[in-house]
Amino acid sequence: MAKTSTASKAINKKFMLRNSISLFFALSLFFGLSIKSQAQYAHTNKDILSVIDEIEEQTDYRFLYRSALLADIKINISATESTFFEELNIQLSSHDLTSKVDKERKQVIILRNNNKTSVSKEVAIKGQILDETTGERLPYAIVTWQKDGKLKGVTSNESGVFSIERIFEGKSIEITASSFGYSPDSIHLDISANSDFDDLTFRLKRKRIDVSQLIVIGSNYSDDLNPESSEILDIGDFSPMGDNSSVSALQFLPSVSLSTLMSGELQVRGSPADGFRVLVDDITIYNQSHLYGLVDSFNGDILQRGGFYYDIAPVKIQAPPGGTLSLITKTGSLDKFSGSAGISNSSLRFSLDGPIKKGKSSWLISARRSYLNNLNWFNNEDLIKWGLNVNRPQNSLPSGIIDLDSYLVRSRNTEASFYDLHGKIYFEGNSGNRLTISGYLGGDDTGYSAERLFRSTSTSDPFTYRPVSTSNDWQNGAVSAKYNQWLNDDIYSSTILGASIYTTTFSQDDFTYIKSNTNSQSINAFIFPYENENVLNDFKAEQLFEINSSQSWFWSAGATYNYYLGEYSENSFDRPGYFTSVSAHKIDLFTQVDFSGLNENLDIFAGSRVHYYSNGEYLKFSPRIKFKFFPQSKISVGIGYSKNYQFLNQISLSNTITSDVWILADEKQAPTSLNYYSSGIYFSQSKLFYAQAEAYIKEFKNVRLHEINTFSLSNTYASNPWFTNNEGMAKGIEFLLRSEFKTIQLSQTYSLSEVKLSNPLINNGDSFYADWDRTFKYSAILSIQPLESLSAHISWNFASGTPNKLATFGPQPDKRLSNYKRTDFSIEYQRSYSKYDLSLSASLFNVFDTQNVWYKDLSIVLDQNSMPNQITTSPIDIYDVGIQPSFNISIGF
Repeated sequence: MAKTSTASKAINKKFMLRNSISLFFALSLFFGLSIKSQAQYAHTNKDILSVIDEIEEQTDYRFLYRSALLADIKINISATESTFFEELNIQLSSHDLTSKVDKERKQVIILRNNNKTSVSKEVAIKGQILDETTGERLPYAIVTWQKDGKLKGVTSNESGVFSIERIFEGKSIEITASSFGYSPDSIHLDISANSDFDDLTFRLKRKRIDVSQLIVIGSNYSDDLNPESSEILDIGDFSPMGDNSSVSALQFLPSVSLSTLMSGELQVRGSPADGFRVLVDDITIYNQSHLYGLVDSFNGDILQRGGFYYDIAPVKIQAPPGGTLSLITKTGSLDKFSGSAGISNSSLRFSLDGPIKKGKSSWLISARRSYLNNLNWFNNEDLIKWGLNVNRPQNSLPSGIIDLDSYLVRSRNTEASFYDLHGKIYFEGNSGNRLTISGYLGGDDTGYSAERLFRSTSTSDPFTYRPVSTSNDWQNGAVSAKYNQWLNDDIYSSTILGASIYTTTFSQDDFTYIKSNTNSQSINAFIFPYENENVLNDFKAEQLFEINSSQSWFWSAGATYNYYLGEYSENSFDRPGYFTSVSAHKIDLFTQVDFSGLNENLDIFAGSRVHYYSNGEYLKFSPRIKFKFFPQSKISVGIGYSKNYQFLNQISLSNTITSDVWILADEKQAPTSLNYYSSGIYFSQSKLFYAQAEAYIKEFKNVRLHEINTFSLSNTYASNPWFTNNEGMAKGIEFLLRSEFKTIQLSQTYSLSEVKLSNPLINNGDSFYADWDRTFKYSAILSIQPLESLSAHISWNFASGTPNKLATFGPQPDKRLSNYKRTDFSIEYQRSYSKYDLSLSASLFNVFDTQNVWYKDLSIVLDQNSMPNQITTSPIDIYDVGIQPSFNISIGF
């Protein structure tokens, strides 16, 4: 027993010693951790942005703030986790800032300190929506909240700024911000003691690599918005040459006419192509596409957002008779250096950006260059030829009829290249004021050389080959500076200065002229040189004020000044040595009032632009008004009217593709005018089902048509090579149906329309269908996203043919071209890795290689069926592009 007792004591001593050592280490660890926790956050003269990054890495808390608001602040803090936010608030108060901590949701909001209270609970909220990673503003993002069981909302403006002034009930409200390509985020605001929130900032987390999009909008950002009814188009879904195509993407909307791949023109609700304008950072780009419409004139990689105005546009938009596509490029990351590089089957591109001063300023540069001359794949060489009207695909001629072009012309070389450069510098101040300087330079250089057989003056050899060539070049440079600031609690100011300089040349030694003879009811074709040159300088200055006067009223007002200098020269069969030079000053004053307070049953948007145009001393008024009945109901109705004027016109040729040519109105050529009536009914159940039907009537005056397009000699001895006194009417009804499920989205559009023109000097004064008229159009897009990183899109387009110009101005059996049918397919893979993002996409344009007629033309042929054989002309069908594959690879870092 003694031995056992002694052994037990030894074991107990050993056990107690072990426990004592363990207890010692445990106590040491406890006190060590306690000491560490007592000084868990200790920073001396450290940037607050770095402190926030550290806290977000170590805890689950997320901070919502505007980078420029904190960029210059350094803090001295020593606090435990339990006292950190109290100490942080003390530090912030010295900078007139405050923090709101939601411990349940692990969320911290930093905003300006404003202790104003309101017993009436009229809450005023101002703020902005940012990209969490880069700090860039997100234009046209959506801010929503629930009120009386209904979803309410506004959109942010082009600067990512939003403003809400509403009466709320209760002690708190939940505000949610969302934007396409980003995860939505919500903020709870305590309104029991504070009813004025200034500089509220949402920082949204990106959930897609490519978030470039177009948003279809028709009124000011301040208006209440139903999120289900904002139509969104991803500009990269279908891209025949691999690069994103925002202009082509618009054709899937019911309001935009379907056009062929290489037309490079867009008609919106029956308007001519010059009724559609593209703005990049508030400055007009006067040639919208590279390579005859195959590729946009701007690099889609740096597009951040785009707003498309097609209905009764707000007065801040100058609004030509068609529509306006306003594109906004990225400002560059405010946080870190980043960039991207990519390749498509037509071009190479890269972009770089980064902070100048972290949180406050940034820079961006982007460049794209084609390599079509270096690598002939994916049908590149043929596309260049077809764009220059060489060997375009066509139907077979009847037996015994031989197309002489294949014998008369011996091809040599084709050349085509394009480029575009973008640059941007961005500065943001402590108060939220922003200065953005943006620049653009782009152009095309395309050409073709051949030998054509001509008659010779030599008696020994009656025919000889002569060199002929075609060239089509353009350059456009644009620069803009924009300054935004809040002047006080209610007035937001935007100031813009900018200029756009555009030059173009086109020449073709063997241009085909088509003339009609009214007396003999015949049409003839012959070859003769044609060339034109165009210069347009546009200087712009604009001041805009947006004013939140109360919860029901929103007022915008401003002025725009433009100085134009335009020159145009033409050498053609009818007009050798034609030249004109026109300069003009244009001043616009505009104002609009938006009212949305009539028991939530009626919204009214009413305003006007007043134009003074110096060349001709025109003074014109452009009233615009739109009513929305029951805007917050599942079924709403809208009606509107506007008067629009256009002082710049584009002229084009129907049987070839030239760079866009712009001319100015003057004292002898009145500006184009439009009376525009629209209406619509909208049914919004949820994202599962949305439908709308819209109708419109447009009455045109003084539309421009080049005389070559009319096959007429009636205008040959007039002062200008175009007709100006054309009148017309466009009318139509459009339908849109969209259903969105978890992984599938289906959009369908259908439109019925008619566009007719008339002129006393054309077609004996009888009205005729415009070249771009289509009786009907149906489009369907099915998008499937089985995985977050993988998506596929398939579209089908079916439309009536356009008018047969040969039948419009001469005897032809077919009044219209055959129906247009086309199926496109694309697939996209996107994935983010630790150090870079990868995006892969592939598309097939015209999957089934359908032969769609582009236009009818006259070809010089040898008729072997006559005795003797005769050289005459015969109508032929010219086809649009057949099956066209493309790819796009992009890496972001």
